[in-house]
Amino acid sequence: MTLSVATLNILDDLAFWKERSPLILEGFDVLRPHVIALQEVSLASPSAGLQGARSTAHWLADRLGGYGVAFCPRTAHPASDSLALLTSLPVESHHILALEGEGRQAQRIEVRQGDETWTVVNTHLYWNPLHEAVRVAQVRQLLSWLDGATPAVVCGDFNALPASDTLKRFDERLTSAHLARHGRDPLLTYPTMLRRGPSPRHWGRHAVLRANGLLRLRRNMRFVGAVDYIMIDRDVRVHSCDVLFKRPSRLDPRIYASDHFGLFAVLEHPDTVPPIWDSTSLLEDRGD
Repeated sequence: MTLSVATLNILDDLAFWKERSPLILEGFDVLRPHVIALQEVSLASPSAGLQGARSTAHWLADRLGGYGVAFCPRTAHPASDSLALLTSLPVESHHILALEGEGRQAQRIEVRQGDETWTVVNTHLYWNPLHEAVRVAQVRQLLSWLDGATPAVVCGDFNALPASDTLKRFDERLTSAHLARHGRDPLLTYPTMLRRGPSPRHWGRHAVLRANGLLRLRRNMRFVGAVDYIMIDRDVRVHSCDVLFKRPSRLDPRIYASDHFGLFAVLEHPDTVPPIWDSTSLLEDRGD
């Protein structure tokens, strides 16, 4: 009766989708999480190669099989930065919360597993490193929205480091699953070494990462750090929590599943005491 949950910022840039998508599909197909939280979901376009799917999330669900999709289009840029929760469990409800700042949103589903119910939230918080107060306000909204919903699991790209005020606000109720399991958060979930192509946009991203490094790390280097999380209520037991998609394609060392790594956790409901299942061996077999 454990719940397995994964999160990944899937990247809304589809320039290398045909090269990246097999890595995403293969990684999730090995672990088959009960719930998959995706950020930066893109709608289908003629050049995307999604073969009739409504979005990258629907493309993934179709190929995995056995998953339903709870879709949450972003109000500001719905074509390229939406949210989606994929689940193989019965969904009792799906709710959407509009967050302050940049048209961001959060989505929440209640899923039933046997006699137990879980609340799972997916979000992508405001990105600008100069506006930490906006992210803190968004977390305040989220926690208020979750009042009375237990046990809660909050997944997503928070655009915030472990020592930030954003995470301190989360810590008023929730804790990081990776921190609970390993005593620390990952050193890195963003960015990977994904090739984005020689273009003005590529060099612009490089400049933004370096400016972000100066602002957040106080060093003249491109930004690297942990910004992706699975947060849980404190009475939820963590059997395992690991970083996913750490290896590049076997065909091209410059191709990764995304510009973010993902996270995968196996959680125990507070009201049950099931046998422990550890995903470490699966991850070692897959090299993830």
